[in-house]
Amino acid sequence: MKKNILICILNLFLLTIVIGEDDNDLIERFNVEDDDDELEEEEEEIVEEKNNKKKTADKKVKKINVDGITIDLGQISNHGISDFIQKFCKDKNIKTKQIESKLFKIITVGGLQLTQSKLLLSLGDKVLNNLDKWTGSQKIFNKVLKVDSKYCLVLFKNGSDFNNFLDYFTKNTTFKANALAKQLGNFVTTKFDLSVYTPTRAKIIENVVVSSVSKMATQSIFKSLGSHGTKFFFTEGISSNMQYDLCNKKVLCYTISYEMNKLSKDEINKSWAESVKTIIKDKDNNIRRDAYFLMEIDLVKNTMADYQQLWSLSRYVILRSKKKKGDQNKLFNLIKESANNKRITDMVKNAFNLKVATLTKNWYRWAYAQR
Repeated sequence: MKKNILICILNLFLLTIVIGEDDNDLIERFNVEDDDDELEEEEEEIVEEKNNKKKTADKKVKKINVDGITIDLGQISNHGISDFIQKFCKDKNIKTKQIESKLFKIITVGGLQLTQSKLLLSLGDKVLNNLDKWTGSQKIFNKVLKVDSKYCLVLFKNGSDFNNFLDYFTKNTTFKANALAKQLGNFVTTKFDLSVYTPTRAKIIENVVVSSVSKMATQSIFKSLGSHGTKFFFTEGISSNMQYDLCNKKVLCYTISYEMNKLSKDEINKSWAESVKTIIKDKDNNIRRDAYFLMEIDLVKNTMADYQQLWSLSRYVILRSKKKKGDQNKLFNLIKESANNKRITDMVKNAFNLKVATLTKNWYRWAYAQR
Protein backbone atom coordinates (compact mmCIF):
# COMPACT_ATOMS: atom_id res chain seq x y z
CA MET A 1 0.00 0.00 0.00
CA LYS A 2 2.76 2.43 0.95
CA LYS A 3 4.55 1.61 -2.28
CA ASN A 4 1.42 2.39 -4.33
CA ILE A 5 0.93 5.71 -2.53
CA LEU A 6 4.52 6.67 -3.23
CA ILE A 7 4.12 5.81 -6.93
CA CYS A 8 0.97 7.96 -7.15
CA ILE A 9 2.77 10.88 -5.51
CA LEU A 10 5.68 10.47 -7.94
CA ASN A 11 3.37 10.44 -10.95
CA LEU A 12 1.62 13.60 -9.76
CA PHE A 13 5.01 15.23 -9.38
CA LEU A 14 5.96 14.34 -12.94
CA LEU A 15 2.77 15.91 -14.25
CA THR A 16 3.59 19.17 -12.51
CA ILE A 17 5.25 21.88 -14.58
CA VAL A 18 8.23 23.04 -12.61
CA ILE A 19 9.30 26.58 -13.33
CA GLY A 20 12.90 27.56 -12.72
CA GLU A 21 14.13 24.06 -11.95
CA ASP A 22 17.90 23.78 -11.46
CA ASP A 23 20.30 21.30 -13.08
CA ASN A 24 19.91 18.65 -10.41
CA ASP A 25 16.13 18.79 -10.70
CA LEU A 26 16.31 18.25 -14.46
CA ILE A 27 18.80 15.42 -14.20
CA GLU A 28 16.57 13.76 -11.63
CA ARG A 29 13.53 14.19 -13.89
CA PHE A 30 15.36 12.41 -16.72
CA ASN A 31 16.08 9.59 -14.26
CA VAL A 32 12.41 8.60 -14.07
CA GLU A 33 11.34 5.82 -16.42
CA ASP A 34 7.72 5.71 -17.54
CA ASP A 35 7.75 2.00 -18.35
CA ASP A 36 8.23 -0.06 -15.19
CA ASP A 37 9.10 -3.12 -17.27
CA GLU A 38 12.01 -1.40 -19.04
CA LEU A 39 15.47 -1.04 -17.59
CA GLU A 40 16.29 2.66 -17.26
CA GLU A 41 19.99 2.18 -17.60
CA GLU A 42 22.03 -0.65 -18.98
CA GLU A 43 23.62 -2.72 -16.26
CA GLU A 44 27.37 -2.48 -16.16
CA GLU A 45 28.52 -5.83 -17.44
CA ILE A 46 31.63 -7.39 -16.01
CA VAL A 47 33.22 -9.04 -18.99
CA GLU A 48 35.71 -11.74 -18.12
CA GLU A 49 38.05 -12.25 -21.00
CA LYS A 50 38.96 -15.90 -21.29
CA ASN A 51 42.34 -15.15 -22.75
CA ASN A 52 43.35 -12.20 -20.58
CA LYS A 53 46.28 -14.13 -19.12
CA LYS A 54 47.68 -14.74 -22.56
CA LYS A 55 49.68 -11.94 -24.10
CA THR A 56 47.07 -11.74 -26.76
CA ALA A 57 47.58 -13.91 -29.66
CA ASP A 58 45.55 -11.15 -31.30
CA LYS A 59 48.76 -9.88 -32.82
CA LYS A 60 48.98 -13.12 -34.79
CA VAL A 61 45.32 -13.09 -35.78
CA LYS A 62 44.94 -11.43 -39.15
CA LYS A 63 41.22 -11.85 -39.67
CA ILE A 64 38.17 -11.45 -37.46
CA ASN A 65 35.13 -13.63 -38.08
CA VAL A 66 31.76 -12.13 -37.14
CA ASP A 67 28.56 -14.07 -37.70
CA GLY A 68 30.21 -16.02 -40.51
CA ILE A 69 31.63 -12.89 -42.18
CA THR A 70 35.39 -12.42 -42.23
CA ILE A 71 36.39 -8.86 -41.44
CA ASP A 72 39.71 -7.99 -43.03
CA LEU A 73 40.07 -4.35 -43.97
CA GLY A 74 43.36 -5.23 -45.65
CA GLN A 75 41.31 -6.89 -48.38
CA ILE A 76 39.57 -3.62 -49.21
CA SER A 77 41.62 -1.89 -51.87
CA ASN A 78 42.26 1.82 -52.28
CA HIS A 79 41.60 1.10 -55.95
CA GLY A 80 45.15 1.88 -57.02
CA ILE A 81 44.54 5.57 -56.39
CA SER A 82 48.31 6.23 -56.12
CA ASP A 83 48.92 4.75 -59.56
CA PHE A 84 46.07 6.77 -61.07
CA ILE A 85 47.45 9.95 -59.51
CA GLN A 86 50.99 9.27 -60.70
CA LYS A 87 49.92 8.49 -64.26
CA PHE A 88 47.61 11.51 -64.47
CA CYS A 89 50.22 13.90 -63.06
CA LYS A 90 53.02 12.52 -65.22
CA ASP A 91 50.93 13.07 -68.36
CA LYS A 92 50.07 16.61 -67.23
CA ASN A 93 53.56 17.40 -65.89
CA ILE A 94 52.13 18.09 -62.42
CA LYS A 95 54.27 17.71 -59.29
CA THR A 96 53.29 15.19 -56.62
CA LYS A 97 54.67 14.18 -53.25
CA GLN A 98 53.76 11.22 -51.04
CA ILE A 99 54.25 10.71 -47.30
CA GLU A 100 53.02 7.70 -45.38
CA SER A 101 52.88 5.75 -42.14
CA LYS A 102 52.10 2.05 -41.69
CA LEU A 103 48.36 2.76 -41.86
CA PHE A 104 47.82 6.00 -43.75
CA LYS A 105 49.32 8.10 -46.54
CA ILE A 106 48.90 11.60 -47.90
CA ILE A 107 49.56 12.55 -51.52
CA THR A 108 49.88 16.23 -52.42
CA VAL A 109 49.29 17.36 -56.01
CA GLY A 110 50.37 20.52 -57.82
CA GLY A 111 53.36 21.50 -55.69
CA LEU A 112 51.36 21.75 -52.46
CA GLN A 113 53.65 21.92 -49.41
CA LEU A 114 52.41 20.70 -46.01
CA THR A 115 54.35 22.19 -43.12
CA GLN A 116 53.13 19.69 -40.52
CA SER A 117 53.12 16.43 -42.44
CA LYS A 118 54.38 14.28 -39.55
CA LEU A 119 51.66 15.60 -37.26
CA LEU A 120 48.98 14.90 -39.87
CA LEU A 121 50.19 11.33 -40.40
CA SER A 122 50.20 10.72 -36.66
CA LEU A 123 46.63 12.03 -36.42
CA GLY A 124 45.55 9.56 -39.10
CA ASP A 125 47.12 6.71 -37.15
CA LYS A 126 45.50 7.90 -33.91
CA VAL A 127 42.09 7.86 -35.57
CA LEU A 128 42.50 4.21 -36.52
CA ASN A 129 43.85 3.25 -33.08
CA ASN A 130 40.97 5.05 -31.38
CA LEU A 131 38.41 3.46 -33.65
CA ASP A 132 39.79 0.03 -32.81
CA LYS A 133 39.44 0.76 -29.08
CA TRP A 134 35.93 2.15 -29.51
CA THR A 135 34.78 -1.02 -31.29
CA GLY A 136 36.17 -3.59 -28.88
CA SER A 137 39.96 -3.74 -29.40
CA GLN A 138 39.70 -6.47 -32.04
CA LYS A 139 42.70 -5.40 -34.15
CA ILE A 140 40.38 -4.55 -37.03
CA PHE A 141 41.33 -0.95 -37.82
CA ASN A 142 44.95 -0.63 -36.73
CA LYS A 143 46.46 -3.64 -38.45
CA VAL A 144 49.41 -2.81 -40.73
CA LEU A 145 48.13 -2.50 -44.29
CA LYS A 146 49.65 -3.28 -47.67
CA VAL A 147 50.42 -0.37 -49.99
CA ASP A 148 47.33 -0.94 -52.10
CA SER A 149 44.99 -1.01 -49.11
CA LYS A 150 46.25 1.93 -47.05
CA TYR A 151 43.91 4.81 -46.33
CA CYS A 152 44.88 7.61 -48.69
CA LEU A 153 44.12 11.33 -48.57
CA VAL A 154 44.92 13.19 -51.80
CA LEU A 155 45.18 16.97 -51.47
CA PHE A 156 45.08 19.10 -54.63
CA LYS A 157 46.58 22.57 -54.60
CA ASN A 158 44.01 23.90 -57.06
CA GLY A 159 40.48 23.06 -58.10
CA SER A 160 41.18 22.67 -61.82
CA ASP A 161 43.58 19.77 -61.23
CA PHE A 162 41.00 18.18 -58.92
CA ASN A 163 38.21 18.50 -61.50
CA ASN A 164 40.36 17.19 -64.33
CA PHE A 165 41.56 14.23 -62.27
CA LEU A 166 38.01 13.41 -61.17
CA ASP A 167 36.94 13.31 -64.83
CA TYR A 168 39.93 11.13 -65.69
CA PHE A 169 39.39 8.78 -62.73
CA THR A 170 35.65 8.27 -63.21
CA LYS A 171 36.17 7.72 -66.94
CA ASN A 172 38.61 4.89 -66.27
CA THR A 173 36.85 3.24 -63.31
CA THR A 174 33.34 2.33 -62.19
CA PHE A 175 33.25 5.25 -59.76
CA LYS A 176 30.74 8.02 -60.35
CA ALA A 177 31.03 11.55 -58.97
CA ASN A 178 28.15 14.01 -59.05
CA ALA A 179 28.27 17.75 -59.59
CA LEU A 180 28.31 18.37 -55.85
CA ALA A 181 31.73 16.69 -55.58
CA LYS A 182 33.20 19.28 -57.94
CA GLN A 183 31.33 22.09 -56.27
CA LEU A 184 32.76 21.15 -52.87
CA GLY A 185 36.11 19.92 -54.13
CA ASN A 186 35.75 16.64 -52.26
CA PHE A 187 35.14 12.98 -53.11
CA VAL A 188 35.48 10.32 -50.37
CA THR A 189 34.89 6.58 -50.37
CA THR A 190 36.16 3.47 -48.54
CA LYS A 191 39.93 3.86 -48.78
CA PHE A 192 40.62 7.21 -50.42
CA ASP A 193 39.60 10.84 -50.13
CA LEU A 194 40.19 13.43 -52.87
CA SER A 195 40.09 17.03 -51.65
CA VAL A 196 41.03 20.51 -52.84
CA TYR A 197 43.27 22.29 -50.33
CA THR A 198 41.02 25.34 -50.07
CA PRO A 199 41.76 28.27 -47.71
CA THR A 200 39.07 26.96 -45.34
CA ARG A 201 40.51 23.44 -45.31
CA ALA A 202 44.02 24.83 -44.87
CA LYS A 203 42.86 26.67 -41.75
CA ILE A 204 41.41 23.51 -40.17
CA ILE A 205 43.66 20.89 -41.79
CA GLU A 206 43.98 18.79 -38.61
CA ASN A 207 40.20 18.43 -38.44
CA VAL A 208 40.10 17.66 -42.16
CA VAL A 209 42.58 14.78 -41.78
CA VAL A 210 40.83 13.36 -38.71
CA SER A 211 37.43 13.57 -40.37
CA SER A 212 38.75 12.08 -43.60
CA VAL A 213 40.35 9.01 -42.05
CA SER A 214 37.33 8.47 -39.78
CA LYS A 215 34.94 8.41 -42.73
CA MET A 216 37.16 6.20 -44.89
CA ALA A 217 37.55 3.68 -42.05
CA THR A 218 33.86 3.71 -41.14
CA GLN A 219 32.83 3.08 -44.73
CA SER A 220 35.43 0.31 -44.96
CA ILE A 221 34.09 -1.67 -41.99
CA PHE A 222 30.57 -1.51 -43.43
CA LYS A 223 31.83 -2.70 -46.81
CA SER A 224 33.76 -5.53 -45.14
CA LEU A 225 30.53 -6.60 -43.43
CA GLY A 226 28.82 -6.82 -46.81
CA SER A 227 26.86 -3.56 -46.64
CA HIS A 228 26.41 -1.43 -49.77
CA GLY A 229 26.09 1.77 -47.77
CA THR A 230 26.84 3.42 -44.45
CA LYS A 231 24.30 5.22 -42.31
CA PHE A 232 24.98 8.91 -41.84
CA PHE A 233 24.75 8.42 -38.07
CA PHE A 234 27.95 6.37 -38.10
CA THR A 235 30.06 8.35 -40.58
CA GLU A 236 29.23 11.75 -39.06
CA GLY A 237 28.96 10.55 -35.47
CA ILE A 238 32.34 8.84 -35.44
CA SER A 239 33.98 11.66 -37.40
CA SER A 240 32.69 14.39 -35.07
CA ASN A 241 33.76 12.49 -31.96
CA MET A 242 37.22 11.82 -33.35
CA GLN A 243 37.61 15.55 -33.94
CA TYR A 244 36.37 16.29 -30.44
CA ASP A 245 38.96 13.94 -28.93
CA LEU A 246 41.93 14.72 -31.20
CA CYS A 247 41.39 18.38 -32.13
CA ASN A 248 41.05 20.16 -28.81
CA LYS A 249 37.28 19.54 -28.58
CA LYS A 250 36.67 21.49 -31.80
CA VAL A 251 34.25 19.83 -34.23
CA LEU A 252 34.72 21.80 -37.45
CA CYS A 253 34.10 19.27 -40.23
CA TYR A 254 30.55 18.16 -39.68
CA THR A 255 28.70 19.08 -42.85
CA ILE A 256 29.26 20.61 -46.26
CA SER A 257 28.46 23.96 -44.64
CA TYR A 258 32.00 24.30 -43.28
CA GLU A 259 33.15 24.56 -46.88
CA MET A 260 30.18 26.49 -48.28
CA ASN A 261 30.38 29.17 -45.58
CA LYS A 262 33.25 30.78 -43.74
CA LEU A 263 33.64 29.56 -40.18
CA SER A 264 32.93 32.28 -37.65
CA LYS A 265 34.72 32.57 -34.31
CA ASP A 266 31.44 31.71 -32.59
CA GLU A 267 31.23 28.42 -34.52
CA ILE A 268 34.84 27.57 -33.73
CA ASN A 269 34.62 28.37 -30.02
CA LYS A 270 31.11 27.14 -29.31
CA SER A 271 30.82 24.26 -26.81
CA TRP A 272 28.75 21.53 -28.41
CA ALA A 273 28.12 19.93 -25.02
CA GLU A 274 26.55 23.17 -23.73
CA SER A 275 24.55 23.60 -26.93
CA VAL A 276 23.06 20.11 -26.64
CA LYS A 277 22.28 20.69 -22.99
CA THR A 278 20.28 23.79 -23.92
CA ILE A 279 18.46 21.97 -26.72
CA ILE A 280 17.32 18.96 -24.72
CA LYS A 281 16.20 21.04 -21.74
CA ASP A 282 13.24 22.41 -23.71
CA LYS A 283 11.07 19.63 -25.11
CA ASP A 284 8.85 22.15 -26.92
CA ASN A 285 11.56 23.86 -28.98
CA ASN A 286 10.91 21.77 -32.14
CA ILE A 287 14.61 21.05 -32.59
CA ARG A 288 15.13 18.44 -29.87
CA ARG A 289 15.56 15.02 -31.50
CA ASP A 290 15.16 11.47 -30.25
CA ALA A 291 17.54 8.59 -30.89
CA TYR A 292 15.36 7.17 -33.68
CA PHE A 293 15.47 10.43 -35.65
CA LEU A 294 19.25 10.76 -35.28
CA MET A 295 19.99 7.16 -36.25
CA GLU A 296 17.79 7.49 -39.32
CA ILE A 297 19.06 10.92 -40.33
CA ASP A 298 20.30 11.52 -43.89
CA LEU A 299 22.73 13.98 -45.47
CA VAL A 300 20.15 16.49 -46.72
CA LYS A 301 18.79 19.55 -44.88
CA ASN A 302 20.30 19.03 -41.44
CA THR A 303 20.64 21.91 -39.02
CA MET A 304 23.50 22.72 -36.68
CA ALA A 305 21.31 21.46 -33.83
CA ASP A 306 20.86 18.13 -35.64
CA TYR A 307 24.62 17.65 -36.02
CA GLN A 308 25.26 18.59 -32.41
CA GLN A 309 22.70 16.10 -31.10
CA LEU A 310 24.00 13.42 -33.47
CA TRP A 311 27.49 14.03 -32.08
CA SER A 312 26.18 13.82 -28.52
CA LEU A 313 24.21 10.59 -29.00
CA SER A 314 27.19 9.03 -30.78
CA ARG A 315 29.45 10.08 -27.94
CA TYR A 316 27.11 8.49 -25.42
CA VAL A 317 27.21 5.22 -27.40
CA ILE A 318 31.01 5.36 -27.79
CA LEU A 319 31.66 6.02 -24.11
CA ARG A 320 29.30 3.20 -23.14
CA SER A 321 31.19 0.92 -25.51
CA LYS A 322 34.92 1.51 -25.51
CA LYS A 323 35.70 -0.59 -22.41
CA LYS A 324 33.73 -3.54 -23.76
CA LYS A 325 35.68 -6.16 -25.66
CA GLY A 326 34.69 -8.10 -28.75
CA ASP A 327 31.03 -9.00 -29.10
CA GLN A 328 30.23 -7.23 -25.83
CA ASN A 329 30.93 -3.90 -27.51
CA LYS A 330 27.73 -1.92 -28.16
CA LEU A 331 29.08 0.32 -30.91
CA PHE A 332 30.43 -2.66 -32.82
CA ASN A 333 27.11 -4.46 -32.40
CA LEU A 334 25.23 -1.41 -33.69
CA ILE A 335 27.50 -1.35 -36.74
CA LYS A 336 26.85 -5.05 -37.36
CA GLU A 337 23.09 -4.59 -37.01
CA SER A 338 23.09 -1.62 -39.37
CA ALA A 339 25.25 -3.44 -41.93
CA ASN A 340 22.63 -6.21 -41.88
CA ASN A 341 19.96 -3.62 -42.75
CA LYS A 342 18.16 -4.03 -39.44
CA ARG A 343 15.47 -1.53 -38.48
CA ILE A 344 16.43 1.11 -35.91
CA THR A 345 14.22 -0.47 -33.26
CA ASP A 346 15.85 -3.87 -33.82
CA MET A 347 19.36 -2.35 -33.89
CA VAL A 348 18.87 -0.76 -30.49
CA LYS A 349 17.12 -3.79 -29.02
CA ASN A 350 19.85 -6.19 -30.12
CA ALA A 351 22.78 -3.95 -29.18
CA PHE A 352 21.46 -2.39 -25.94
CA ASN A 353 18.53 -4.59 -24.96
CA LEU A 354 16.48 -1.40 -24.79
CA LYS A 355 13.61 0.31 -26.54
CA VAL A 356 14.62 3.36 -28.58
CA ALA A 357 12.57 5.62 -26.26
CA THR A 358 14.54 4.35 -23.25
CA LEU A 359 17.87 4.85 -25.01
CA THR A 360 16.73 8.42 -25.77
CA LYS A 361 15.94 9.13 -22.11
CA ASN A 362 19.22 7.63 -20.93
CA TRP A 363 21.10 9.77 -23.44
CA TYR A 364 19.17 12.95 -22.45
CA ARG A 365 20.06 12.41 -18.80
CA TRP A 366 23.72 11.77 -19.59
CA ALA A 367 23.94 14.74 -22.03
CA TYR A 368 22.42 17.14 -19.54
CA ALA A 369 25.06 16.25 -16.99
CA GLN A 370 27.96 17.03 -19.39
CA ARG A 371 30.08 20.16 -19.09
